[in-house]
Amino acid sequence: VYALVDVGTQELEGRTNWEVSVIGGFLSRAGTLLFTVQYFRVQVKLSQPLDTRKRAYLEDLNLELGNIQARINGAGTVDYIMEAGINVLPNLL
Repeated sequence: VYALVDVGTQELEGRTNWEVSVIGGFLSRAGTLLFTVQYFRVQVKLSQPLDTRKRAYLEDLNLELGNIQARINGAGTVDYIMEAGINVLPNLL
């Protein structure tokens, strides 16, 4: 017996507040991160022998992640570097 489970989402959005503290709080930065993931999809293929005493086993697992976009505020110039790393580099790979 085979089972194929396919689960996915449409656009996912998230927001978080972040804070980095160095040297016992002497240097600190705080900001926000907003991100959007175009879609997320999981596909699982399971196989179960007719003899139910035997375990089902995973034959295939596929994960698919759509385009990721991020907006970072609070780190100054580093914001642009981190955004480029998140927004551009994965699309080039």
